[in-house]
Parts: sequence; structure tokens; C-alpha cells
Amino acid sequence: MAFRFLRSFVRTYLTMTRRELRGNIILLCILTIQILIVLFTHNRRSDLQDDEPTGDELLSSTPQQSDERSVNLSQIKDLAVSDDESSIKINPVLNSFDPNSIEEQQWIKMGVPVYIAQRIIKYLSKGGKFSEKSDLMKIYGFRSSDYQRLEPYIFIHTSSSPIYKWDKPELNDARPLVELNSATQLELEKLPQIGPKRAQRIIKYRSLLGGFYNLEQLLEVYGMDSTVFLLIKPMIRVDTTTITPIHINPTIRDSLYHPYLKFKIINRLRAYQQSHGPFTDLASVCRAGLLNEDLCTKIAPYLKLD
Repeated sequence: MAFRFLRSFVRTYLTMTRRELRGNIILLCILTIQILIVLFTHNRRSDLQDDEPTGDELLSSTPQQSDERSVNLSQIKDLAVSDDESSIKINPVLNSFDPNSIEEQQWIKMGVPVYIAQRIIKYLSKGGKFSEKSDLMKIYGFRSSDYQRLEPYIFIHTSSSPIYKWDKPELNDARPLVELNSATQLELEKLPQIGPKRAQRIIKYRSLLGGFYNLEQLLEVYGMDSTVFLLIKPMIRVDTTTITPIHINPTIRDSLYHPYLKFKIINRLRAYQQSHGPFTDLASVCRAGLLNEDLCTKIAPYLKLD
């Protein structure tokens, strides 16, 4: 009876199918591999600890052995130092320098962190310039301690020579100024920093406006920056008598386009004219178009009431 019960118990609870047997074997293999990994790493750590000298060994070691250990420890510590800290730990080489002309490696040699040196070079490459010593502190992240250390060695060259060098006649010669409203593309290209693309843009914008009435309108040309404008300003002039006027009363009935007048402004002017008749003065135009004072002043040279 007991034997029959035991046999039934084994068949019910301890018998495994082929799939279950296969799964148990795989699980056993995984557990065995994990145990071997743990044993291997434990033995490895034990070996490393055995290699470390004890206090007595350090005291009994020869000076040469002690020096070798100290050198190895210092090398490990050097590897753990970050980039920023390593730039501080090196012995900086300090000489007089102009911050506008030195390269990234020279900044690093003077003890400036690498990322700060890169920011300075990027700032200069985009047209930035240090006019005073204190301008260095405008660089984001530049430390005051570095500035105080470098300040006695900073020497900014102040030359009267122009920033740009051109193989063209000086301004004191007798050449005539370029008149913007009548200049051809070739005449515009003779100006510094005005190539074919910029010359074409100036001419295109001039035709859209109907002509320039002041020099500052060049800054509205796409791609024209203030640096180039200030450079060519002494070489150009504007003849306002050649401006093409906008005959506001007949034009508003037909078609009107101007860079200063948006479509909704033109619709207001057209609706006002249909209700009140022709415009008689500039003030009525500004009121009808809901123009602010600046826009009214800008558009006034082009408007002709007739």
C-alpha cells in the first residue's frame, strides 16, 4: 500500500515532460555559468588585494621601490583628472599677447580651459573683437581668477590701419562717389565687400522701392550687415531726384505694390478712397492706412498726391 502511494506520488509530482526536462537543463546551465563568473571575479579580487603592499612592506621597501610606487600612484591620479582640471594643473606659459590674434593652443598653454579657448576662437571667427582687456570677461564662463592672472600680459594692438585690406585706391583719391540710384552692377561691385550677389540684391531692392532716398536704406537689403555698410558709406551717395514716385490716387485704383506697404494697408487705402474720394494730403493717407509715425515717415518720400 505504501509502495503504491509512493509510486503514485512520484508519477504525479516528480515526473517531467521532455519540454520541462529541456527547460530545467538550460536553467541549470545558466546557474552554473553564473556561479563560475562569481567565483572567478572573487578570486581575481583576492589576487589584487594580495598584490597590494601592507604597511610593514611599505616601511621595509627600498627607496627605489617606494619611488616606483609613488610614480604609479601619481600616474593613476593624473588619469583621473578632468580636462578642465588638467588645464589648470599644467604650468602656464605667460608672455605678452593680443587676445585678438592668438590661436586656441596658445590659450590652453596659458592655463585657459579648453572649452573657454574654443569659445574665444568661435567669438573671433564670427567677427567679434576685444577692444579692452575687460572684454575678456564677456566670454561666457571666463573665470575672474584667469583674468586677474592674465591681465598684466594682455596687450591689445590699436592700429590706425583699416580692418579690411583692399587692393583698391584709397579714399583720399579723386574718384567720384557711387550714386546708388543709377549705379550699374559693375559699379557696385567695385565697392569693398560688394560682390555680384550683393550688387544684384541692391539693384533688385532699389527697383522695388523706386529708388533710395537715404543711405541707411541699404541696411534693408537682404544680406547687408552693418559692418559692410559702415565700410562703404563714405564711398556712396544718393540722388533723391531720381526716385520713382507713387501716384497714390490713380495707382490705388489699379495696382499698388511697395515693400513698405503690406497688403492689408493697401486694402485700407483703397476702401478709404472709394468712400471719401482722392487723397488730398499725406496725413489722410497715414490715417486711412493706420500707419504709425515711423512707417508714415518712411513712405512719405515716395508718395505723390495728384
